[in-house]
Amino acid sequence: MSTTPTPQPSPPAKSRKTMYAVLGVVIIIIVVVAGLYAGGYFPGTGMTATASAKAYDTGSCTSASNCDFTPATLSVSTNTKVTWTSNSTTVHTVTACSTTNSPTSAECPTMNASGLSSFDSGASGFGSGQSFSYTFTTAGTYYYYCRFHNWMHAQVNVS
Repeated sequence: MSTTPTPQPSPPAKSRKTMYAVLGVVIIIIVVVAGLYAGGYFPGTGMTATASAKAYDTGSCTSASNCDFTPATLSVSTNTKVTWTSNSTTVHTVTACSTTNSPTSAECPTMNASGLSSFDSGASGFGSGQSFSYTFTTAGTYYYYCRFHNWMHAQVNVS
């Protein structure tokens, strides 16, 4: 007598509803991670915002009435790249009021808090049509000045 093998029952098929639910969860996770990445929640990612300021004069640079930074106070968020452009007839610097740069009290009536990074456009400065950029990565109030014109002061508020 010959016996025929009995077919093994196949595992139950997953319902379409379950597969759609799993697929939906995977898509949601991908969208959330992509949004966090684009928003800069992972170090070294995200878009850098930009802002601008100017060093200017009115034909001569002898006092704050004809030579200064504008705006005097600039408010930006962290990871913003600020670019200062000169439309001045003379050379200027953008120099942080930090102990690294050793300013006098006339140059910097208010010093930056310790822990804030320092920046400096360089001892030779930059002239008309030239620019200097710095990206602010830490929140705080950054005071800065021009090495050549000690009445030129301004600040960047980073939040």
